[in-house]
Amino acid sequence: MPTLTKLYTMKEASEHNSAGDCWVVIDGKVYDVSSYLDDHPGGDDVLLQATDFSSFYLFFHSKTQFRHGIRQAKCKNTCV
Repeated sequence: MPTLTKLYTMKEASEHNSAGDCWVVIDGKVYDVSSYLDDHPGGDDVLLQATDFSSFYLFFHSKTQFRHGIRQAKCKNTCV
């Protein structure tokens, strides 16, 4: 696993909101979900519309779904 050294602000993470470059923040960790957009069962729109998914994600997804989805995403680092 790569060493994560860069800390991102929520503003920096929110600038990555296109189909080719989409980041989300869940529980303070920044994930690049660009490669997962086409596979997301709820469609890509929901991932492209918001950045901080902490409470939203955990409300709609079980821990198993979280682990499965996150395996397909790349953790960029922590958001401060």
